Amino acid sequence: VDAHGGQSVHARTPERLAQRRLFMSESKRSLKDCANSEASRRLQERAVAR
Repeated sequence: VDAHGGQSVHARTPERLAQRRLFMSESKRSLKDCANSEASRRLQERAVAR
């Protein structure tokens, strides 16, 4: 079974694992930065006020 363009659904090559680790580390940091931003705090305050 192919997922996308000939890639196996469960490709576990060292390169793919390294890419996944990099993506996960960057996305967690980005989400954390976004959640702690001033705009996010204002949005949370408005939601609580409702």
